[in-house]
Amino acid sequence: MKMCGKTSLVGPVSYRECRLALLDYSTTAERRVITPERVMAVVCDYFACTPGIVTGPRLDRQATQPRHMLVYFLKKVVGKTFVQIAELVGNRTNQTVNRSYLNTCKQLLRDEALQKQVAELRAKMYKRG
Repeated sequence: MKMCGKTSLVGPVSYRECRLALLDYSTTAERRVITPERVMAVVCDYFACTPGIVTGPRLDRQATQPRHMLVYFLKKVVGKTFVQIAELVGNRTNQTVNRSYLNTCKQLLRDEALQKQVAELRAKMYKRG
C-alpha cells in the first residue's frame, strides 16, 4: 500500500526505498517492544540533546529536528495517538503534532538524507543492549 502510493506520486520506486518502507512490516518473532522512553533516549542520543530541549518551547533547528523525529517514531513505531504524542512532546496541540508527522512523512518520500537518518534511528531503537 505504502509503495503503491509512493509510485503514483513520484514514479518508479528503487529497491532501497522498498526496503525502507518494508521495515515497518518485519515478521521477526523477537521484535523488540519500543517504549516512548526508549524513543526519547535514542533520539536525544542521536541528536546530542536533552529531553528538555526536545520537549521545550525552543523553535531552532537543534530542538525541532529531534522533535519531528520523536513525533514520527512515537506515531509510527510506538503507535501513540496524536493527542498522546502532544502530551509527551511538551503539551503541544494535537494539530501541531499531526502537521509535524505529516510533514516528516512527505519529506521522507524525497529526502535521502532523512531516509538514512530514520533508518539509523530505527536500528538503534531495536538494538539490544
